[in-house]
Amino acid sequence: MVVCAAILERLVEPKTFTGIGVSLWWAVSTVGTVGYGDYTPHTAVGRIVGGATILLSMALIPTITSLVVAGLVTRVQRERGNSEVAHYEDIARRLAAIEERLGLTTDDTPGDRS
Repeated sequence: MVVCAAILERLVEPKTFTGIGVSLWWAVSTVGTVGYGDYTPHTAVGRIVGGATILLSMALIPTITSLVVAGLVTRVQRERGNSEVAHYEDIARRLAAIEERLGLTTDDTPGDRS
């Protein structure tokens, strides 16, 4: 995003943005919403590039970050869910083995024995 914005701004306003370093500085400060004002676009096309850079950085970067975080959370939840299901299945098997040893049927409960 920063590199594309810097190259575009350098191409549309070569008199203001005299080198790629100046363009990169402008792009970094614009994307970082600092906008020092030491370099600013002067033409309509330059301002369009600047406005698009601001809007895209405000929308695109948080969206990508949110998608990555959501994917990681989903993965962790899926792994945790699988291990919890396995844990509960193990508990159910153990309880069934205990009931079998005690001679309980599914209708019997420990309180019903005389």
